[in-house]
Amino acid sequence: MEKRCVTIFLILCLTAGAATAGGPGADHYFPLAPGQVYEYRWFKVRGGREVAAEKVKISSFPATEFPGRQLVMRRYDYVGEMDARTGPEKITHFANQIIFDYLGQDPQGVYLHARQRQTYRQPLVLEAPEFLLKNPIQAGATWQGKDGRYRIAAVNEAVQVPAGSFSGCLRVELQREDGLAPLILWYAPRVGLVKWQQTCPKAEDHCQLVSYKK
Repeated sequence: MEKRCVTIFLILCLTAGAATAGGPGADHYFPLAPGQVYEYRWFKVRGGREVAAEKVKISSFPATEFPGRQLVMRRYDYVGEMDARTGPEKITHFANQIIFDYLGQDPQGVYLHARQRQTYRQPLVLEAPEFLLKNPIQAGATWQGKDGRYRIAAVNEAVQVPAGSFSGCLRVELQREDGLAPLILWYAPRVGLVKWQQTCPKAEDHCQLVSYKK
């Protein structure tokens, strides 16, 4: 389950898009540009007690590996257990590893073009673009993703995380097709993904933005 959660986390941290007629587009809720740095705290709760935690750092760079394409490369650094409060469990199997994603956008929204792990010699290009956030940005809008169906459940929610208080946030719900519990995600205007959570029968996964630099 942890590996699947990591994949979802990667996908959900990458969203951006073109403007939508009559209102802000996806890029308003997650601008995508070189130079951005985000730090998250990802923690697991079981029986009301925090049992594991990791730090995730995301850095954005120009993607020079694909000449002729206007892509942004995002680097994900996973840093093991964070502090003495956590138990012996691990959140993911990617602790102390690095993953790269190559992202683009078109009038439909933002898509994942390729992915590279430390063990790959070069990026692996997807057979078809994996859309991460699609226009139009409005309550009730849906689109089909690789892991299930996404739905914009709300467009004006308030969220409090370590990085601060954010208003006017999108709440996006992912209904999984593999039997896992749904994921709930919040995107703040002009910032991006600020929080996500997944509640399973035996544990809860939470991820919150700690700091960011545009």
